Amino acid sequence: GWQRLDLRCCISLAPLADPTKGSRCAHLPRCNFDVLKFHASRTKVCPVAGCTARYPRIADVVRDDDLRERLSVVPPTVDVVWLRGTALRTTDPGAAAPTRGAPSRKRARECMDLTG
Repeated sequence: GWQRLDLRCCISLAPLADPTKGSRCAHLPRCNFDVLKFHASRTKVCPVAGCTARYPRIADVVRDDDLRERLSVVPPTVDVVWLRGTALRTTDPGAAAPTRGAPSRKRARECMDLTG
């Protein structure tokens, strides 16, 4: 089915411009490369809530160049896309209207709090 992807880095909340995840992660890329690389160098664990992947080496942080290319055509006003295989939608497949607006509190909860 369709998978929702928020277009904000899970760690920095900056726009998701360089989608990246760990090689052992089963979820969609949710972080920007440099941010996740720095995070992995300090903590060695995935920041996405519910993911138990570990990053024993920095090389375990991998870019998703295909997704980056597909996201390059998404208008900057869109903050969520839906993915299924190679298909990308900017509107919710279950609704008629596009999802837009300010970042939600839910987005901030998608990453674990590793600061404390």
